[in-house]
Amino acid sequence: MRSLKPFALLLIAGLVTAGGVGSMAWGQTKQLGSPQMGIVVKVPDGWKVAPNRVNPTAVWENGAAKLVLLYFEKQWLFEVMNSGKVAANFAPALDHAKILDDEKAVINELVGSKATGTGMLHGKPVQFKCVIVGDRDNQPNTLVVIVVASEGAMKQQSRQIASALDSVRAQNAK
Repeated sequence: MRSLKPFALLLIAGLVTAGGVGSMAWGQTKQLGSPQMGIVVKVPDGWKVAPNRVNPTAVWENGAAKLVLLYFEKQWLFEVMNSGKVAANFAPALDHAKILDDEKAVINELVGSKATGTGMLHGKPVQFKCVIVGDRDNQPNTLVVIVVASEGAMKQQSRQIASALDSVRAQNAK
């Protein structure tokens, strides 16, 4: 479980400094996409896709919860998950990061990992859930789909958050 702690710092900090959005139509449902990896994620109903950002982002109720896609070019899944050096650059943004649970996973035929944890962001407690997937073409690229939320938002939106994380899939998959 400790293997993801530096990675958790990086992810949460990425949310703080994150920018951007790509959204495409998925029937009537909004989605975020990573064109670099050809992966899409459904955005929960009622969440707003944030415009003009560096990382694709969706937000629920004034930032009480954020879903962000973080793309790591030329970094293998294992490297991203265990990169203390990269995480150190963002460590001041998150205090007391703890991985509560992590497991290897296959999400809609994408190999990766799922993790949950807690920390402090800007002096306030937060929880996070994420899915980390490697490039399906066996390239050294990794995509992290992470939701960071207050405890209340995580509870209130638990079904929507789980559904979004379970929706991570290749763009052309059915």
